[in-house]
Amino acid sequence: LAGAGLASQASADSVSNFVFTAANKQLSSMTVKIGATSGYVMLLDAAVLPSNGAVTPKWCWRTLSDGTAGAVAVQWSPPLLATTGLTAAFSTTGCDTLTASATAKFMGQAN
Repeated sequence: LAGAGLASQASADSVSNFVFTAANKQLSSMTVKIGATSGYVMLLDAAVLPSNGAVTPKWCWRTLSDGTAGAVAVQWSPPLLATTGLTAAFSTTGCDTLTASATAKFMGQAN
């Protein structure tokens, strides 16, 4: 069955990050809603959000706000595999630099 074993997960509103999976787990889809600030949604191979500064994300996408809200939705086939963990983050500065901003809601399916 498609989607067998997948667990839907969601963060609270207005957070800077969300840990989707532990090591040796997979993320098959993710939707991120943002507020008034445009920025970058990234996935890091990490069990916790690293400190602000230089990062090497596993995946990153610029997400634009219309001044009130914005969103991005993605599916991976095959799913993204976590070595350490998969932590999603919202940054205001770019794909190579994390400046965490607590203005996002993360939703996804992992197993």
